[in-house]
Amino acid sequence: MKVCDNTSVGIVIIDEYGRYLMFDRNTFPPGTAPAAGHIDDHGTAEDAARAEVEEELGLTVTGLTHVTGWWRNNRCRRLPGARGVGHDWTVYQATVTGDLAPSARETKNVRWLTPDALQTLANRTAAYAQEHFTEAEFTTSPGIEPVWMQWLANLGAIHVSPYELRQVQLLASGMSVVTHPSLSPGSDGPDSDRLLAVADAGSVHYTDPRVRALAYTRWHLTTGGAHAEWLALGKDNPAALIEEARDWLRAAVALGLLPLVEPSTGRALSTVPLSVDPSTGTPAS
Repeated sequence: MKVCDNTSVGIVIIDEYGRYLMFDRNTFPPGTAPAAGHIDDHGTAEDAARAEVEEELGLTVTGLTHVTGWWRNNRCRRLPGARGVGHDWTVYQATVTGDLAPSARETKNVRWLTPDALQTLANRTAAYAQEHFTEAEFTTSPGIEPVWMQWLANLGAIHVSPYELRQVQLLASGMSVVTHPSLSPGSDGPDSDRLLAVADAGSVHYTDPRVRALAYTRWHLTTGGAHAEWLALGKDNPAALIEEARDWLRAAVALGLLPLVEPSTGRALSTVPLSVDPSTGTPAS
């Protein structure tokens, strides 16, 4: 099996009537999406975009405009690459020429979708992320491929809340999304439907620089000590404060108030729903 190169290109094609050229993916992961693929040995991202449109749809690209993209920790059918699970995305809007000749291996049900039809599929994916139906049901009758929800929202092609995007991102990455078992109706905590990113929280490591920043700030507020005095305590001291800081950071990541980051680079590996009410951890109205 191939190893992922941790790069992806996506190509949005819109006709003169404002319709989007989409298809149901015939390979993992399931979903309805535009043309996309790994850069691999195609050369540049633009080279890969042109190649993917020709391979998947049989069309020739006549123009490319970079419209969005960044790192997303979405799964693909390959083995994880050097950077783990995820892809550095470059998304283009393209103009094309030629007659459609879709790849039977990569695509099925290729069609032009109106904005309303696209929104209906987006709503289906959002419902899937909330476990309103099973993976088998989604595969048989898919909505938008989860990773594409963010890109299409960025382009204004669909409308979804930041909270829904957060849930869908967890779905795309394969991370667990569960209701916290200690929460029940009538409790003083977040309501029982609040979804916690438990897997993200468990991935917060002591090496995350925010852990020591929180521990130092707590120590400084308590003692009034200077930063030089803090450093003199040693890398792992005071141990109790550092452990407590990590636990609070894990709680913030679980609620979606802070993103999970890659400690060595500081790159965010998860998204933060801007509509979360920090007093309860629930989506703000």
